[in-house]
Amino acid sequence: MISLLATSKRQEPVVDHLADLLDDSKAVAAAISDNAIEEQRAIPADLLQSFCNDLERIKAFLDHSLRSK
Repeated sequence: MISLLATSKRQEPVVDHLADLLDDSKAVAAAISDNAIEEQRAIPADLLQSFCNDLERIKAFLDHSLRSK
């Protein structure tokens, strides 16, 4: 688990929740990959691009929180 020592009391529950969501998301992504391999059928490119765009937005929010001092 990620250390929350340097996280404020206010941030602790949301950071912890994000870490849990990311763990779940990695498991779902692995399942999508496994299914694609087993079915020999990739997910549509536009769907993959949509997921990548969402990930970039998440990264931008987190990057902004790092620079919020």
